[in-house]
Amino acid sequence: MYCVKCGAKNKDDAAACVICATPLVGVDAAQKAQPMIATETAQVQAAPSVQAHAPATGRTAPLPGQAVSNHLVFAILTTFFCCLPFGVVSIIFAAQVSGKLAQGDIEGAMNSSRLAKIWAWVSFGTGLVLFLFFTVFGIIAAVAENM
Repeated sequence: MYCVKCGAKNKDDAAACVICATPLVGVDAAQKAQPMIATETAQVQAAPSVQAHAPATGRTAPLPGQAVSNHLVFAILTTFFCCLPFGVVSIIFAAQVSGKLAQGDIEGAMNSSRLAKIWAWVSFGTGLVLFLFFTVFGIIAAVAENM
């Protein structure tokens, strides 16, 4: 029988899942007979309404047909308008998302998406701090020049 939470195959007489320890008692015959669909990343889903959880992060993996955002536009904008070095790092991670999805590496695509977003925010924050610093410096210089 298959676990409805993680999709692991268990013995028919098992009381709990061998992977996630979810109780298997009370699973009706229709669920026992329904084969599980394994993805290439070893994440398994029982039905479209049940989502597999990424074990390392505890976050929910996207269902088939759902897109993983690559944050490419945000990365490009922060590269041009905020901080070039950190924005380039964000663009690199954003560009990896599509390739990893094409290879079936959903967890890797989600990780690259998360890192692209983080580095875009770092770029934005750095640009904002530098803007404020130079604005204050310019005001101080202008005031000092007029004295």
